[in-house]
Amino acid sequence: MILLKPDEGTVTIFEFTGEYEMKRTTRFVPTERTTLKRLPGRATYERDTIYQILDEGFVCHVGFIANGQPIVIPTAYGRAEDILYIHGSVASRMLRALADGIQVCVTVTLVDGLVLARSAFHHSMNYRSVVALGKATLVDDAAEKIAGCQEFSSSTSFTPYLPPC
Repeated sequence: MILLKPDEGTVTIFEFTGEYEMKRTTRFVPTERTTLKRLPGRATYERDTIYQILDEGFVCHVGFIANGQPIVIPTAYGRAEDILYIHGSVASRMLRALADGIQVCVTVTLVDGLVLARSAFHHSMNYRSVVALGKATLVDDAAEKIAGCQEFSSSTSFTPYLPPC
């Protein structure tokens, strides 16, 4: 299990750094790396909006470089306040690489709907996403591992929709 802890910068794009310092505000502060370049008005830096996206999703994609090659692995995650717990086996290439303190990108995307048009060129998609950038830390502490596992369990225990009879 790996965790990501933010420093101060975030958007619908998170900026994470090695040292963790809790700065409780209602809004994350964008940094150079996390500022949206194209259509910046679509980004949100509001903590509640970012948490809502993270809490609604249950699969993230973790991007990293291993042996000079980009790799993206889908996996489960959980969130506790400003911490993302990334699920994985200690024997996996992903956790071994992330434990070395390399740069990582974690994305969560929620597709809300497809917008279909007469021309395929004008098709679109309504979605919300969070992109987290930074370095991860291996969870060694047994109590924190249990807390992280509880976050996985609570975030992935969604109730399926059952139509009325």
